[in-house]
Amino acid sequence: MVRLSRSVLTGATWFVATRSDNRADKTEMKITKLLLCTLICVWPVSSIATESSIRQTAGEATKPLEKTSKSRRLKNWVMMPVPISNPTIGTGLAVGAMRLYKLGEDAPASTVTFGGMWADSKSWAGGAYTRNYLKNDKLRINGGVGYANVNLKFFGIGGSAGRLGLSIPINQKGTFAVLDALWQVRPNFYTGLRFRYLDATTNLQFPGTEDPNSFEFFDGLKVVSSGPGVNMEWDTRDDAMYPSSGSYATFVVDSSMGSFGGDRDYLRGDLNYRKYHSFSERRVLALQLTGCVAGGNAPFYDICLLGSNKNLRGTVSGRYRDERMLTTQLEYRHRFGGKLGMVVFAGAGAVAKTLSDFGSSRIVPGYGLGIRYMVSEEHHVNASIDYAWGDDDSALYFYIGESF
Repeated sequence: MVRLSRSVLTGATWFVATRSDNRADKTEMKITKLLLCTLICVWPVSSIATESSIRQTAGEATKPLEKTSKSRRLKNWVMMPVPISNPTIGTGLAVGAMRLYKLGEDAPASTVTFGGMWADSKSWAGGAYTRNYLKNDKLRINGGVGYANVNLKFFGIGGSAGRLGLSIPINQKGTFAVLDALWQVRPNFYTGLRFRYLDATTNLQFPGTEDPNSFEFFDGLKVVSSGPGVNMEWDTRDDAMYPSSGSYATFVVDSSMGSFGGDRDYLRGDLNYRKYHSFSERRVLALQLTGCVAGGNAPFYDICLLGSNKNLRGTVSGRYRDERMLTTQLEYRHRFGGKLGMVVFAGAGAVAKTLSDFGSSRIVPGYGLGIRYMVSEEHHVNASIDYAWGDDDSALYFYIGESF
């Protein structure tokens, strides 16, 4: 496991040194990524990170609008400024706008979201993301693009580095794009292909330096991760925006290959399972389980991170990272009547180098509560505010939609 030293200078030396098992000598200086890490870590993907539409899908998406009134069209938009208060990125403001539309009478609501953020750490990002349910949900097409320039803390790799809590400051900037298409091969089951591209540059930034490139040690380190992948979904939810019953599971395998323009060859797999149970119209219990495996020559940004994509609220995203990860969260959702609601939640997670190491891994807790306000009655879309406590950390989350 990687261990950080107790000073920034020693930390910098360690940063380019190998891990104790010499596994990091391939990962050491080509560190990069940020969009996925940023759009997920900086502010919740479901609210701020946004979704960009594919031309053909975008064309279809406008058809239902041509037959509706202006007031009807406005009801299909959800727009809000979202404050940021995150120990990973700092304090700032994000602005998001989500468009909801139907591409089939029996299809779930499709979305296209645009957003951008700025934080007092001189970090900023912007992007778009879209989820589309076509042919009455027989075909699902999703895609996203974005750019980020953020200043972050790097704690190291492994559970011991996270427990130590020491970090060095880095600047990461780059572009991100992903596109996937899934076909329904049997009731409730979808499978398809995807392609992901990451191109980022990383610099070490000491406190007080205004220009992230002023310290030449990491100046211009650049890495490209690019390759095809596989996506599978199992979906029995009663509603995609606010599920109250059923289950939803995704299994995604991403790759980086030299034959597709990647600088490294590696694989990463992510499993996300969610189960929903309704006690009544206003009371829902939701369960989430996630797992992650990264192998090959994966750089530090593309291994498994606790706290990313809200898989464990209350933990600084990236403080705990390694080649294996397991998390679980349980959330109780209650709607008081009208548009107001609340949630309480608790979870735990751990990272390890191998599956056998989980027996000795530290379990990181996370728990908190939140407020919900319905901003779209037609599609039951909530504006969400959560406050969570974790392992010596706490964080405030603002986003559109549910945590999972």
